[in-house]
Amino acid sequence: MTPSVLPSGVRPLTVAVAFIGLAACLVALPVVIVLDGPVWGWVLGTALWSANWGAQRLSDRIAYSAENPVMAVGVAGISRMARAFAVFLILMLVGLKVSEPAALAAGGVFVAAFTLDLLGRTLTFQATRRSDRGGGE
Repeated sequence: MTPSVLPSGVRPLTVAVAFIGLAACLVALPVVIVLDGPVWGWVLGTALWSANWGAQRLSDRIAYSAENPVMAVGVAGISRMARAFAVFLILMLVGLKVSEPAALAAGGVFVAAFTLDLLGRTLTFQATRRSDRGGGE
């Protein structure tokens, strides 16, 4: 049996799901090209999703390490609201001042990646909880 390259306790499904948003961004590129959309709109949407994903990981790490549950909820909530507002503001500014088609393409890429990432994290969380409960009984 070959040794795993993953740290102990990390399931391959968890690693695959961690990158489902990135996969959505990559799948969106040919869609944007086929629909004759602006490729730089795809780049903007992918960059916005990547920055959002990184900020989410950082804020989750801070929230999980907080000793006070109120602080953890506050950090998580403020981070989510700030990220949503920042993405909205950037897309609105690009749409109003630079290029509406690019903003629409970026918004579509962002929403697709965000939704699939959220779905993947939710399914992974539920599967982890179910296996933890099943193993502990």
